[in-house]
Amino acid sequence: AYRTCRTQAWPSQQCGIEELANNKSFVLCTPTGSGKTTIAEIAILQSLFVQSDEASTQLAPLVLYLVPKRALAAEVEAKLQRTIAPLSNDRVVITGLYGGIDWGPTDAWLTNDERTVLICTYEKAEALIRFLGPLFLSRLSLVVLDEAHMVQYDGKDQDLRSAESRPLRLESLMARLSAHIPETQCRMIALSAVAAGMENTLAKWITGDDSAIPAKTLYRSTRQLIGRLHCNANNSFDIRYDLLDRASLRFAETGDGGTPFIPAPFPPFPAAPSFIAAGPEKRLRPYLFWAAMHLVAPAGADRMHAVLVSIPQKIGGYAEDLLNLLEGDWADAKVPVVFQPPTDVRKREKWQRCLIACEDYFGQHSREYRLLQKGIVAHHGKMPGLMARLLIQLVEEGVVHLILATSTLSEGVNLPFEVVLLPTLRRGGDWIDAREFANLAGRAGRPGYGTEGRCLVLLPGEPRDWSARQVAAKYEELVEKLAIAPEAASSS
Repeated sequence: AYRTCRTQAWPSQQCGIEELANNKSFVLCTPTGSGKTTIAEIAILQSLFVQSDEASTQLAPLVLYLVPKRALAAEVEAKLQRTIAPLSNDRVVITGLYGGIDWGPTDAWLTNDERTVLICTYEKAEALIRFLGPLFLSRLSLVVLDEAHMVQYDGKDQDLRSAESRPLRLESLMARLSAHIPETQCRMIALSAVAAGMENTLAKWITGDDSAIPAKTLYRSTRQLIGRLHCNANNSFDIRYDLLDRASLRFAETGDGGTPFIPAPFPPFPAAPSFIAAGPEKRLRPYLFWAAMHLVAPAGADRMHAVLVSIPQKIGGYAEDLLNLLEGDWADAKVPVVFQPPTDVRKREKWQRCLIACEDYFGQHSREYRLLQKGIVAHHGKMPGLMARLLIQLVEEGVVHLILATSTLSEGVNLPFEVVLLPTLRRGGDWIDAREFANLAGRAGRPGYGTEGRCLVLLPGEPRDWSARQVAAKYEELVEKLAIAPEAASSS
């Protein structure tokens, strides 16, 4: 905290610190952006440097940090390199195993007597323990399970039958760890922002104690607004807000229509003839990108804001449509400026390095490279690890502000997004559930960058066809599930 000029711990962090002082396994359930990662960092320092006399003759301790996705693993590794590694004159190995089943020379931590933090995806950790467990399990002093709610069954029966169920895989992984590691040697800490309804079950599962209760609070370090971005027939917009920190903003006397709203938050978008004959969802893409650009560069604002367009799948189609608009339909139109080449020498070097890497991996004619030249990031799971880390650095440093990303960035990764735009509530043929919606919305708002985060769902202003009415009804259902009682909101 001293190194990063932070002078206080938030109530959510105090809740976690009290549990750390007990030196036992526990579950921490606090909202996104409430400082759970800091609790994990303190726990890592405890496990690496505070040892009992009995353990002083053993090999150096090892911490296992478990995450669901490779993008999150890369972000955690980069952050721990910045926060944990410089704190001691003794070397701390921060390393990661993300995908694949091979191990190479960089995995010398297996037998080296050095303090180590190993970041793994669930699948990689399972393979590691199965094949090389005897080489390092005796050193394990802490297991941090991030996004612990992923253990809840997702209803995918086919994945169960084909042994591809991620919840089952995670449950078996934690069961294997519990079976092989004495409770006195290693403690387990589970973190989740969207475990509502299953916190007590998680606490019992992680601690092995039927009387265990989770450490939880509703405190958020920034305000969070959830609302609708209405796309009207005349290419215009309005914004209506429904939730503030999960408390309803709707006026009881007027029902659904009585909510705070912003008429015409930005001007109508220019004609986009290429999208006139498109399907219902695709016709909204000019609205999406015009709104995103204006949210990055609001009229009269003295700085740009970071905007995440969270795309559940087929990001290539969205990237292609944005390029078609910028280079085709809107080539001669006056569009908001969403990028200025950095003047700072260090940032300019990072920007140029990122461009070179993107050209090397994808080529000059790729969608990724052409967008990046315009200062727009397209981030997806098939991106090489180095490229993904370089792009994340550009977002963190405020070099780029408009990001299109799949769940690789919209689930678990903590970046300074001020606005999250959701163009659809579907993933494939299925609707997203309330937990996923809360997780996506939670990406908006980061302390130190602003006091407020906004999540806006694109909806037709007048849902005339069956498909549009279905989407509007799903949004209402999700908002109803996320809303909490006013007294609970005020006590948080």
